[in-house]
Amino acid sequence: MLTIIVLTRTTEFHSVGGFEDHIKLLYTGLSKKNHRIHVITTRHPDKETLQVNKDTITYYFLKNTTAGTYTKSWKKESIKKLFELLKCTKADIIHSQSYGAEGLSKAEKEGISIPIIASFHGTNYDEYKSFNNVMRYHYPYKILEQIDSYLKFLWLKTFKDKPFFNRCDTIIATSNEQKKIFKNIYNIAEQKIKTIYNGIPITNFYPKKTTPSVLESYKLKNGPTLLAVARFASDKGLEFIIQAMPEIIATIPNCNLLIIGDGSRRKHLEKYVKKYQLSDTVLMPGFIKFKELPNYFNACDLVINYTIRQNGYDLTMVEAMACEKVVISSNIGSTPTLIQDNINGILIEKAKPSLLAKTVISILNNNNKKEKIEKEARKTIEKSFTAETMINATEKLFYDIVNEA
Repeated sequence: MLTIIVLTRTTEFHSVGGFEDHIKLLYTGLSKKNHRIHVITTRHPDKETLQVNKDTITYYFLKNTTAGTYTKSWKKESIKKLFELLKCTKADIIHSQSYGAEGLSKAEKEGISIPIIASFHGTNYDEYKSFNNVMRYHYPYKILEQIDSYLKFLWLKTFKDKPFFNRCDTIIATSNEQKKIFKNIYNIAEQKIKTIYNGIPITNFYPKKTTPSVLESYKLKNGPTLLAVARFASDKGLEFIIQAMPEIIATIPNCNLLIIGDGSRRKHLEKYVKKYQLSDTVLMPGFIKFKELPNYFNACDLVINYTIRQNGYDLTMVEAMACEKVVISSNIGSTPTLIQDNINGILIEKAKPSLLAKTVISILNNNNKKEKIEKEARKTIEKSFTAETMINATEKLFYDIVNEA
């Protein structure tokens, strides 16, 4: 049995999202293998709760921090709590989710013999590239902001990222592309980088052909339904999907677009729907419960993830593929780790509505190709992207590192 101390800014108690689902899935899985987990995290949203116990997992909420966010106070309070735990707990591993353990100084690191492992789903380089994509496609006239973004990245790379990476004993990259970034952008030695793909519970996400359609409650046209699941944010590319719809319905008149989610850009997206006269074609019903997602994936015909954000592959794509759905995605960030173009999904250039429209029409009009890709999508998830595979690989890595120490 291992005792693992985790440092993370957010958990299932803070928010709902792919990262929070990952945190819950990973540590619950390790807990079921009888490992003892201590999770140090930011202030609880209710501002009062300081500790929660769930099986062999204990969550510690730091009152003098900001819920869900890394701040200066987090650096101080998290390391203070870490050393409190180390005084009464014989820890085997310190697991930093992203920059969770960044507050641990070089001198403090040298004073402890416990391996520090950091898992990254994205880096400040990805943030820089994503910000530039948003500027390019939404605010191309803001040249100074783009220059400032580059200078900020250089500063972060030199004074934040590389010093922290050097203090870590091992870095877990969650995709092949992330591993290349650590090697080529940050000059981290290859032997220090391990790759473990994020996984999902495929017992929850699987093809259900006879499930009553959840789409019956919506006023949809009697035709194929395209599904997008995302926050309504400027980096998710939802407006490009809406812009593609006039070209799609010119060929497939009864095609629908259902966008699940919500966010600050709802009014912006509604303006696009009105501009292109798509009120009977595009529906945006808001958030749904996570447990309902498999039914939506199974009820739709295609899933679209047309993001302009460079980061890890979105778990919604993994979930959709587990349900045997063709995912059309931007060829960006870590997505090529998950999707092989025209084999288990479709990759296209980002921010090209007409290209997206042509791709959707092509897939919907070629049922043999569609069915072949759907089968390969499920096989890919079963082979490499299950929760069990992720949990077992993480456990093995932890044991290997402890035994080498």
